[in-house]
Amino acid sequence: MNATPQDNPSGDPDAPLSAVEEAVRYGIDISQLRANLHRTPAERLRRHDIALRTANMLRKAMDQ
Repeated sequence: MNATPQDNPSGDPDAPLSAVEEAVRYGIDISQLRANLHRTPAERLRRHDIALRTANMLRKAMDQ
């Protein structure tokens, strides 16, 4: 994912990089973080609970 103008709103190439722009330039894919921020807090919690239940179920299956 490429940095977008909103990551460095000043547009000044000599301005310090924002934390988001630094992460993108380092190679971190922040697309899922951005997508998650478009969800409501309730939806984020619901998705977290689903993932947690799945992880626990997989852990139990590996112990058997």
